[in-house]
Formats: sequence, structure tokens, C-alpha cells
Amino acid sequence: MANFGINELRLVDPRDDWPNKKAFATSSGAHWILEGAAGARDDCARRSPDMHFVYATTARPREMIKEVVTPAQGIRIGSDSHL
Repeated sequence: MANFGINELRLVDPRDDWPNKKAFATSSGAHWILEGAAGARDDCARRSPDMHFVYATTARPREMIKEVVTPAQGIRIGSDSHL
């Protein structure tokens, strides 16, 4: 995340307990992002009431009926919405 200038992580219903030692071990020194993610919630709406759009990422294949967009498409969608 830090490599791409993304510095705010919000966790919703994490699979493993939080804070998670494995996440810190694999964070490549970006502990400050993980430390700011404290307070994981079980509900997306309660975790992000100040946001108009919420995007999620995963490294695992999922069987979902959600629309999949690229990061570039997400930026276009957000900027075209005229919020």
C-alpha cells in the first residue's frame, strides 16, 4: 500500500484476530499503516460512514456477484459522480 501512496487501511470483518502478528511481519516496514487500522469493525457501513465509495481488494479468488473494476476504473467512477 505504502508503495502506491495509499496510507489509510480500514478493516471490515477481518478473518484473523486484529491486530495480527503475521500482518505486521509481512508489512515490509509499513507498520504505521497497520497501526492506524486498529478498531476493525464487522460492518462496512459502520466502518466507513464518511465515504461515498468503498473498494476492496483480496489476493484470494472469490465467488462473488460484485462488479469488478480496475483501480483506474474506480478513479473514473469516483470522479464522474460529481459528489
